[in-house]
Amino acid sequence: MIRRIQPHLEKPVYLLFFLSGACGLVYEVIWGKYLSLFIGNTTHAHMIVLATFMGGLAAGSFLFDLRKMSEHAWPCSTSSIVSALWRECSLLVFMSWSNGGSS
Repeated sequence: MIRRIQPHLEKPVYLLFFLSGACGLVYEVIWGKYLSLFIGNTTHAHMIVLATFMGGLAAGSFLFDLRKMSEHAWPCSTSSIVSALWRECSLLVFMSWSNGGSS
């Protein structure tokens, strides 16, 4: 059984999911631009980014199936932890690239 969000928290949670999706789109564009500098062709770069994005969605839906997750944890907290880890990894990569690749 999936737990429901308390009614007074629904709008902030929906807003956070919307902002998380918007940040994901921004990351997708940034990765496409960086990859196009590496590959030299924006079409192939954006195809690779989109394929990786769709593969991540498929892997996430397989690994974090709601029927399995509802027995162990609250799906929103798991989603927020995964989002935080993804954000930190992306920030580390972008900071290392902005420093010229030096650690």
